[in-house]
Amino acid sequence: MRVLTTPISILLAYIPVIATVVTTILSVVLARATLRYAKATDKSLALAREEFEREWSPELHIKLERVSASEAKIVVTNLAKISVLLQLVQWRKLSHGVPSLRWFLNEPLVGGMTWTETVGKRLIGSTGGDFQGAIAVSVTFYASGRLFRTDWFRFHVEVNRG
Repeated sequence: MRVLTTPISILLAYIPVIATVVTTILSVVLARATLRYAKATDKSLALAREEFEREWSPELHIKLERVSASEAKIVVTNLAKISVLLQLVQWRKLSHGVPSLRWFLNEPLVGGMTWTETVGKRLIGSTGGDFQGAIAVSVTFYASGRLFRTDWFRFHVEVNRG
């Protein structure tokens, strides 16, 4: 009987060791799977953030249009989905470092829409009666509670005899 009892007691003594080894192997496998899952999740979150930024970051486009021989208009187009609040329009001659004209606004601009205003008298007032050259226009606006400013959009302008 003694012979039979010894192998069973040895087998019973090795069960916790075998369980520890199996648990360690499973832990390593699960840890590697978790790391792969975390990397895939990070990539998908980065793509989602990039798409969100592309769709919801404010972006305005500015254009000056000639309406008639004595009149022009500024057209500001909101290219993003988010609505903005136009605050300030500035323009300057490229030969000058500071803006030669500023006017304040409080105009809402919904995503995908345009805002226009005639600027013929303001253009003549800031450039003078005879001017041929480049001017730059920038718009300052609020979006999502933050203040933004567009890049300086450049235009070639000719003013003859006011």
